[in-house]
Amino acid sequence: MKLTILTPQKSLNKAYLKQSLKRDQIELFRTNLVRLFERIRTDEHEEHLKNIVSDFLKDTWYKQTHEINTSGRGREWGATDVTEPMLAQGNGFGDPNR
Repeated sequence: MKLTILTPQKSLNKAYLKQSLKRDQIELFRTNLVRLFERIRTDEHEEHLKNIVSDFLKDTWYKQTHEINTSGRGREWGATDVTEPMLAQGNGFGDPNR
């Protein structure tokens, strides 16, 4: 298998490149990503990692507008989904009018 390294400009859809981000959004993402990698331990089980990733998603994007819940408890154990927005106000990372 040959890996090809792409720049963000080549790998992202052109529509995403047109979106503007505020500096505080970028800093929040960076801070939470560093925290995510610091919390990951390779000797832990998948359930432990699921909680870490869930915390990252909530703290970075979904805390004010979405919930991350288990989906179909009878199906696959631990499957997750992101529910529709619960608040009328968005946090700048999605469309609050969905």
